Amino acid sequence: QGRPGGRSQPEIMSLQRSAGNAAVTSLLRSPRKGSPSGDDLMDPGGGAAPTRTAMPEWTREELRAIQGELKRLGVYSLSLDGRFGPGTASGLVEAFGGNEWRYLPVDEISSRVRAAKPSHAGRRGEHQLRYGEMFRDGVLDITVAFGYDEDNSSEAQVQALREALTERNFKLDPADGALLMHLGGHDVGAHAIGDFLVRRDALTYRPPAGDPRQVHVVVRLLDGSSGKNGAADAAAFEDGIAQSDVTTYAGHGRYGTGPDFDRNFSSLSMVEDDGSTTTFEDYEKMETALRLQGRRHGRSVWEQFIWLDRHHRVSVTAAHQGNVYINPQDLHSNEFGARLLYWTLKRDGRPLQTGREGGLAARTAAAKGEHPYRVVMFDGCRTQDYVKSIQGTAGMDTASTDVFATKKVTYWSDKARGLVTFLDDIIAQQSAETIVRGMDTQQNVMAPSERGGTWGAFGVADNSVNR
Repeated sequence: QGRPGGRSQPEIMSLQRSAGNAAVTSLLRSPRKGSPSGDDLMDPGGGAAPTRTAMPEWTREELRAIQGELKRLGVYSLSLDGRFGPGTASGLVEAFGGNEWRYLPVDEISSRVRAAKPSHAGRRGEHQLRYGEMFRDGVLDITVAFGYDEDNSSEAQVQALREALTERNFKLDPADGALLMHLGGHDVGAHAIGDFLVRRDALTYRPPAGDPRQVHVVVRLLDGSSGKNGAADAAAFEDGIAQSDVTTYAGHGRYGTGPDFDRNFSSLSMVEDDGSTTTFEDYEKMETALRLQGRRHGRSVWEQFIWLDRHHRVSVTAAHQGNVYINPQDLHSNEFGARLLYWTLKRDGRPLQTGREGGLAARTAAAKGEHPYRVVMFDGCRTQDYVKSIQGTAGMDTASTDVFATKKVTYWSDKARGLVTFLDDIIAQQSAETIVRGMDTQQNVMAPSERGGTWGAFGVADNSVNR
């Protein structure tokens, strides 16, 4: 039977797997003369943004039966209501590993989901990431970003990750990396920063009701260790969150404000009671001086800082160009560093990237047709502070974004090991809980009683469940 653009079903499926949804959509939307448009076949959860959503011509009974099989496979958790919606579409994508089901008659869909067996890794009851959505275009697109550290701790971790990727047969290939990202629906532009490391046929994906296939993996590595390109690194990281299947950050949590790719403060000074000016290398030394000065006047550290500011006796210059401002709520106001950082962000008018009007919402809206689902990982101190703001951003709710974040203080010496463990588990298609356990094992602790509990997975409750 003919398909949009005059192409046969096998031809479209082959193209979809080899060239990606972006290329297929381009062809469908430029059909051969006299052929119908392909928009009618696309809908949220399975392809490019449509001009209108097509409803499969299935009966309520057929839909209930399919939903029941999807629930048995663990890829559908809603009621068997016989209604076609985003939950059913998502379950079918996970069952078939892509959009193949859209081109099949209902009886073949039914027979294939009945014959399928769950193919989940991990323990019973654990949650899977939406690997069908991530792998449906044949490319796993990963953005890995390292933030800036004032003590130069990030450089060694960037090098350690490069070596680990090389050991796993990733090759530095900017042209092929950009091509694969494009085929996966992520257009990075001709002047994109970062290193592109590629491993073709990196994994075999075996969806329950679909055919096994190879998936290419491309890692875009953003090295912010120098702090010289903070604004560009921050913008590329935001682009990754919007367009990549997986985006990771390793660096300072900056007291819950967000990832950072340059210094926190470039200059700090205050006028002493005797009229002399003291300049500080970092805010912790300034805090000590404020405590001593404030004690003489019966003021707390922060009260003394505010008093000095009102009397024009304090100067703070912050480097915000590389700060991805995610969380506007100061959850650590008992700490001077947190108060000072939030104070400067508000004073300098740094734009918030989350929320309905934030930059991430705009980027995500532009990319949503190709990326209705993403995974984001933040390896910094207490990055769970970001979760509410991230998942409260338009297009990034719990149905479309899963977040791995830390619940404790973490250390630079663990960053590369944690990232490698995370990437290995993603490629091995492990459960969210397995990923958390793996990263927990990579955290240095001071005592055995502190082991575990560093990492958490947020937003996975509505994902596929191991049966």
